[in-house]
Amino acid sequence: MMIFHSRMGYERTKKEAHNIYKKIDAIPCPVFNGELIYFNSRGFNHLIRKGRKSRTKNEQKKRFRLIVYAERMIRYPDQRLKIEYQERNSFKNSIKFWTLVENIDGILVKLVIGQEYGKRKEFISIMRRDKRFK
Repeated sequence: MMIFHSRMGYERTKKEAHNIYKKIDAIPCPVFNGELIYFNSRGFNHLIRKGRKSRTKNEQKKRFRLIVYAERMIRYPDQRLKIEYQERNSFKNSIKFWTLVENIDGILVKLVIGQEYGKRKEFISIMRRDKRFK
């Protein structure tokens, strides 16, 4: 597993995270009875920006460093994994979101999976969760 060092610059961190991300492709998830979770460009782009607005480079680096946990969280979820569900409806479609929260190496990691109506589940984002783990 790639270890990201705090002294790594933005470009190197982004490149290493993108290399890890591209290798993932799709992962079966026991939480969803083995259904595949897809890793596509939309998910990686969401690490860089939210909507049309770019995240700060510092925020991006924080998210890039967490990519190493994404596959493990989906493929081998901890028994204490916390799952949150949310659904958003718009005039166009319905989007479902599942948030997986897990304590990994003393870090609370939050991973978001999304699914538009009638489409497959896909990785949306990963971030540190600052709130206490309940």
